[in-house]
Amino acid sequence: MTEEPENLQNKEPSSEDTQEEVNSTPKKRKSVGKILFRGLMYSIFFVFFLIVSAGYILEYYFPADEVREIVESQATQKLQLPLKIQKLGFSLLSGMQLDNVTLGSLPNPVTQVKQVVLDYDLTQLLQGKLVINQILIDHPQLTAISKNGKWNFQPLLELGSTSSPDKKEESASTFPLAEVNIKEVMIRQASASLDQDGKLKAHIDGLSLEASGKVNLKDVDLKIKVLMNPGSSSNISYQSASDGNFQSNVFSDLEFSARDLNQLFVSGAFGLQNTQTQIVTAPLPDVDVKMDADVSLKPESLNLKKLWITLGKDNFLKVSGRTNDYSQDPSFKLMVEKASFHFEDLLSWGKQWLPPISGKGFLEVEDLKINGKLSELALKSLSVNGGVLATKNLWVNYPDQKVQLESMDTNLKLIEVSLENSQLKNASFNLGMNLKKGMAQKAEIKDWNQSLNLTAKGMENVLWKFGTDMKSLHYDHPESKNIYLPVHAEGSGHLLKNNLNNLKLSYKLGTLTHGAITGNIKNFGKDSVQLEQNLSINLAELASRIPKKLTTG
Repeated sequence: MTEEPENLQNKEPSSEDTQEEVNSTPKKRKSVGKILFRGLMYSIFFVFFLIVSAGYILEYYFPADEVREIVESQATQKLQLPLKIQKLGFSLLSGMQLDNVTLGSLPNPVTQVKQVVLDYDLTQLLQGKLVINQILIDHPQLTAISKNGKWNFQPLLELGSTSSPDKKEESASTFPLAEVNIKEVMIRQASASLDQDGKLKAHIDGLSLEASGKVNLKDVDLKIKVLMNPGSSSNISYQSASDGNFQSNVFSDLEFSARDLNQLFVSGAFGLQNTQTQIVTAPLPDVDVKMDADVSLKPESLNLKKLWITLGKDNFLKVSGRTNDYSQDPSFKLMVEKASFHFEDLLSWGKQWLPPISGKGFLEVEDLKINGKLSELALKSLSVNGGVLATKNLWVNYPDQKVQLESMDTNLKLIEVSLENSQLKNASFNLGMNLKKGMAQKAEIKDWNQSLNLTAKGMENVLWKFGTDMKSLHYDHPESKNIYLPVHAEGSGHLLKNNLNNLKLSYKLGTLTHGAITGNIKNFGKDSVQLEQNLSINLAELASRIPKKLTTG
């Protein structure tokens, strides 16, 4: 009876019991992991709940007036200028707001701001990232006034001069946040005015800035818009006792962007309307500019992808270009895609500097390509490859000199023009001109067609060829009958080192006379002249045109 219990006690555990113990171990570990995970989540939620609760408590029970007074007192003591804040609001979750901020003494404070808003993301700030949803500076007004040489912001200048260099280096090198993400920064409807002892006055109104982007220790990705809307009166003015006055109604829609510290992109439009200046007495045209460009600091380059300038209604200039090494010995490329100007408008804008000339018609430029290089601000090389300069239906009237041109069309095709150290290296162009009627003093020309082809290698090697046709050349003289003669002339030659070689000229004056000249002239005629001339004159017609006083005397 006593052996049976002993056998039960000494009996080894079965394989099934061992397997149950092994399976129970991971279950215990899993349950511990779940407990730790739940504890962590509860802790995070609790901390978040505390922050949110603190945020709401601070928002509703924040001692705004006490903090506002402290800020005003400390800032006034530090800046040496009185600071006033009408209202201060704060939220730990979203940011703060200041209403009606004034810096400086009345009636001419240095700065007045209608509202300042700072809206940030607290959750990102806890992760070491500053995410600014909005910074708004609404209607800031800056006023700089000097009386007897002392500015109203003089204490700020003295404050800047007393800062130690150690603090400057420390503040410049310290960047506590890994990244700053600015979703929106707005300076809305800013204005500024300047008065320097009454001798110099300036103002600007209605300037708005919008910025967004990211900034960290390595990269920059920013966009800034500069906005101005034209108003009913000038929003920019400048008055100087020595330099005259200037005022204009400016508009702007420009965007500046940077993806790193070495490159800046600029695009958009700006312009001036109703511009008046004391320097130019004539009415100035409205200016409208559209542009797209990028600037690189390393390596130095300026890429002007597009620059379109409109003056007045129908005057415009479309160019593009590029320059490298712009700070020292720059090289440049300029492409004038197209330009067109009303001659009448040009005369009106330059009226005060020009003689009394009137006219109309168009001046045009197309496909003009210019390359060049400067060295120490002096032109080292310049080349023009291709391009057309033209006038269309040009009329000119200059009464003082009794000069009048009617319906003149010209076309100057530039094949190549190059300069080296301001000296002509190569030139090649074709000129064509048609003039319906031209008058100078008592001479009159009708239906004048002119052509000129020129190729030059320096100033001493020039090939030229011309052709002239006039339907009527008229000269009115009191002692002669009216002379109306058709004119035809053509010629060519080669100017080589003061020698005029292969000279060929032919001419014809209606039925009165015709002739030809061929030959060579050495050293402009100083050494030798070898010419062959043929001349034929209709004596009967010549006699009929000679004044009677000469034939009877």
